[in-house]
Amino acid sequence: MKTFKKYILPALIVLGVLGIDQLTKFIALTNLNYREEVVVLEGIFSFFRLNNTGMAFGLMQGGRWLFIIMTLIILGFLVYFYTTLPNHNKVGRVYRFTILILIGGALGNFVDRLFRPTGVVDMFMITAFDGIFPWVFNVADVFVVLPVILMAILTFFLKEEDMKKWKFRKNV
Repeated sequence: MKTFKKYILPALIVLGVLGIDQLTKFIALTNLNYREEVVVLEGIFSFFRLNNTGMAFGLMQGGRWLFIIMTLIILGFLVYFYTTLPNHNKVGRVYRFTILILIGGALGNFVDRLFRPTGVVDMFMITAFDGIFPWVFNVADVFVVLPVILMAILTFFLKEEDMKKWKFRKNV
């Protein structure tokens, strides 16, 4: 049981996030033409397939190898950070879970950059705010952004006395 909780369950969480991301990208690739829009809620949400060779908001287009190297470094840091977080209290378990989801999301876009020269496949488009700035993203992006927001909330709103009780240790 200890092996399951320590190694297998975290691997299943990461692989589950990666699998969901890759499945949605496969569905988009097989059902949407490039730059094809399927309106779901007029003026709010559409399916819109796009390939992004850059990072968030289309910045730094064509930086494929830079992003591959950066992702490997960041993944290494996340795995190390995950192993140093405590698992004996609720906050530590929440942090560890969010890191696993973040790793899965990062791997989703990493796989695209590694195996798709056309870039990361995006397929969801938010067109609210009169389409001034449409956001096009994928499941991996959600699994990267939401854990970061959750970790920021936990970090900034935890009471100082709770943080003092939270001893970082190396999980062996």
